[in-house]
Formats: sequence, C-alpha cells, structure tokens
Amino acid sequence: MADKKKSYDLRLKLLRRQATANTIEEANDKSKALWSIINRERKSTNNTPITMELNIDGAKMQDPYAIANHLNVFFTNTANDLLAKSQHHVPHQPPADTNHTQQIPDVFLYPTNEHEVLKVIDSLKNKTSTGIDNISAKLLKTCKEELTTP
Repeated sequence: MADKKKSYDLRLKLLRRQATANTIEEANDKSKALWSIINRERKSTNNTPITMELNIDGAKMQDPYAIANHLNVFFTNTANDLLAKSQHHVPHQPPADTNHTQQIPDVFLYPTNEHEVLKVIDSLKNKTSTGIDNISAKLLKTCKEELTTP
C-alpha cells in the first residue's frame, strides 16, 4: 500500500512539473508566468479566519478592539512602571571626573570646486529619509545649484 502511495505521489509531482514547464513554455510573457506560478505555490490554501482569544481579568475576550485596547494599556503602563521602579532603585552617582582632556586628531580639508560637489550630490540615492541633520538626499538634489555656488 505504501508503494502505491509513493508511486502515486511521484507521478503527481512529475505531472505538476510538466504542467508548470508547459505553462512557462507557452506563455507570451515568461516573467509574468513565472511570477504567477511562484505566487500560486507560495500562497496558502487554508483561508480559515484566525480567532483571537485573550483572558482579561478572568474573562475570555474575542473582540479584536478590546484585545488591542487591553494590550495598548498594558504595555503603556508596563513602560511607565518600569521607569518609575528604575528611578527609585538606582542610587544617584555623581558624575565621574570630567577633567580629562582628549587629543582630537587634526582634520585636513582639501580645496574643492563646484563640479566635484555637484558630482557628489548627484551620486546620492533619491531617498526622502533624513540623517542626523534632518536633510534628505532628495532635498539636497533639489537645491544643489544653490548649494554649490559660492
């Protein structure tokens, strides 16, 4: 019986492989056909809804909004409680001796020109995220002419 099941499974696997190969071979848009097959294979066939249940003060809650609200309150209070506890248990220590002087290495800046600055700005990726200066690369690229002239 196990041999029959194994041969059936192998035959089914072979037929699926052949059908997939035929689909790709006959497709006008091979890339689209490949992604369609990939997405079909990756998607779960189990579409049963997920039921949530949380025990809140001895009562089992299934309402997603009540569960979300309870979790929000819990984690907000937990953070505040931890902060309050940490302030009471940590003894205040005076700052360490800050009279240490540290030698900072010299920085040498070489002369540049407008063309080099424009080249560097153009090499940046067009991103809207900002750095520590709150200036994005996209903003720099927009204002590059104003920034490069002396």
